Amino acid sequence: MGKRNDSDGAQKRADKLGLGQAQLTIVLCGDEKKAKCASAAEMHRSWKHLRKRAKQLRKEQGIRITTIRSQCIDVCRFGPVAGVFPSGCWYGGCDEETLERILEAHLQGTPPPEQNQIAP
Repeated sequence: MGKRNDSDGAQKRADKLGLGQAQLTIVLCGDEKKAKCASAAEMHRSWKHLRKRAKQLRKEQGIRITTIRSQCIDVCRFGPVAGVFPSGCWYGGCDEETLERILEAHLQGTPPPEQNQIAP
């Protein structure tokens, strides 16, 4: 059976990644090839920071955050752009400092940081 039809293998991999156990899922535009909304370097720094913080929060506090790096989200302005779920809020200008404010607000249940919010 090929990987395409391997639902058992996919379920095991999803369990290993903790996909069903995440408190937050953050989708970050990381399309470094097109890089219309931010430079490739900015996108790379934001992605590295997000991954590092997600691992750190899991290790130190047991908080599970699924991080997903996407291709272009088609906003193409004020990037990098990130979506946070389950709330469904979208943010622009997601540098390291902004990502910290977003994580803090969503993990503590406080109002989302409005200065970077592009969609509720």
